[in-house]
Amino acid sequence: MLVCHLLGRCDGFHDYESGIWGYTWAAGTSVCGSNVVSFRDPHANLQNREDWTYTGLGKDLHLADGQYYITFQAINNVVHGGALVTTVCHSQNYTVDTTPPLVNEVGDLLFDEDFDILGVYFNVSDDGSGIARVDFGLGRTKYDVFVRAYSRHHFMTRDDPYLVIEDLGLAPGVQAWIRVRAVNNGEYISIFYF
Repeated sequence: MLVCHLLGRCDGFHDYESGIWGYTWAAGTSVCGSNVVSFRDPHANLQNREDWTYTGLGKDLHLADGQYYITFQAINNVVHGGALVTTVCHSQNYTVDTTPPLVNEVGDLLFDEDFDILGVYFNVSDDGSGIARVDFGLGRTKYDVFVRAYSRHHFMTRDDPYLVIEDLGLAPGVQAWIRVRAVNNGEYISIFYF
């Protein structure tokens, strides 16, 4: 479990007939859920509406890896008849992922010295948050990238992902270690070299 803070923000709501009396917010493991942070007023400690930030903060939460959702409610300012609540459930999830991606396989390596092109086939995965990108570098040893610094590449979502690197600029006879690192959406990294 990860101890962290969870922040939810909205741009505010408008009720042209009665105005807005207040807001509540919550966080949960499902859309409209409140099992992580129960509904609470994000402005409870503020006296003036001018100070409202429309931001809810859950502190020191023990969150397991998984998906989390933010929900905001606006309560209108009806004087007679009782207040009405409008609930907006945020369907874009927030992912907590504390595990690095998996390097399943390094496949073919193709080099064309006439066109100065290198192709690298690989198989990486991350069930927690998915692969964000793949970085490529060349090193004098398997532990560095002194020949060519890391360059970032979008991850191809396909059965046989690969990188194509053009203009390597290697001098004849120079040996180099290929380093590829997979980065997940939680910014955890797995590095493989060959």
